[in-house]
Amino acid sequence: MRENRFNISFDEFRAPCEKHEFSDGYIRTREHNKQKYLYNKTRITRITSIAVAAAALFVATPFVVNAATDGEFFQRIWGMMGKSNVEAHKELVYEEGKDSWYYIDYPAREYVDVDPKAAQSLIGDCVEDLNISREVDGTTITVLSAVRDNNSAVVELTLEKKGGVDVLNYSQLDNEAKGAWFSDDSTFYLSIGDSGNMYVDLDRSTGEKLYCYYYVSLNAFGKGSLKMEIDQYPCTLGERDALSKKEDADKFIGELESKKKTINVDIPCEKRSQAVEFVNSDGGVIEISPISMNIDMNTGLGLTPEEAYDPYRAYKVCIMFDDGSSYTVIEHGFPGVYSCDKEIDNTSYGCGSLNNEFLLVFNRLVDTDKIASITVNDTEYKR
Repeated sequence: MRENRFNISFDEFRAPCEKHEFSDGYIRTREHNKQKYLYNKTRITRITSIAVAAAALFVATPFVVNAATDGEFFQRIWGMMGKSNVEAHKELVYEEGKDSWYYIDYPAREYVDVDPKAAQSLIGDCVEDLNISREVDGTTITVLSAVRDNNSAVVELTLEKKGGVDVLNYSQLDNEAKGAWFSDDSTFYLSIGDSGNMYVDLDRSTGEKLYCYYYVSLNAFGKGSLKMEIDQYPCTLGERDALSKKEDADKFIGELESKKKTINVDIPCEKRSQAVEFVNSDGGVIEISPISMNIDMNTGLGLTPEEAYDPYRAYKVCIMFDDGSSYTVIEHGFPGVYSCDKEIDNTSYGCGSLNNEFLLVFNRLVDTDKIASITVNDTEYKR
């Protein structure tokens, strides 16, 4: 989907899309921020800078936090547990700056069941049970488990606060768009890797404890260790944003940055999910593992360097298996080039890189040994 900046309508903020019961603190935060909710609808993100990683800090919890059992872990992150298929739909949204209403198209999403034994065989040895915690301004953040390959990672974590977690804005529609986002009332922000999408498991979460799955791009950090960075400010994020709009913003932001506390938490993943390469007739490479695929947009797709920089140019990506079945990873129209009946997005995250690569993190596990071929647009890739 093309990038569109938009606001969810007021009715969408009030109308729950699921059975999850939001805490009073969360509702107050959501109401406070609803007219400031402005972000990019598309799931495709461009990496424009590389953060400098500081020394890692490993924090072991003084208590035990149990991660989901292997079967449940696989089902919740890559399967149907807590999820349901989503048909393509339109949502009426309001853009405050222009005082206008318009519709946003949400793509169809399909989830599949996971065979725990097959999942264990594919990535079981690479899943790390961690239980690493850090408390920030009354909110306890716990990394329960993680798995990664060379280009991406999936991290299971919780955010817990007595009285209700109020640092995140989240909903079913957020899960379908760019994921949960930190509220104006939060004093901190966390990130993992280059960029990512935080999915809140509404079925599993409570008002005081959110279960989240962070789907991460590691295009810049692929050779290094996986880290979570927490930036805590002496004010709320909303106050920081307001200061950034003042005439002498540089002075105020500089003072805040000097007082900012940064916590770097190492997320150890000793083993990586192994990837294989599929190649097109011109030598263009796709690197694919059970959890993600990374497409070199430079070669074999008939794109100029400027066009290859735009991941939206990959308008249909499909994996064909030996048994004749297929997995449509993404499909969308492209003006004057390709049209389709509906948009499909069966990813958990998509991200373009500065060197014209396109990373797609799957919403299911893929057995790379059973892949017959991969197509990107009209170009076929073989092992």
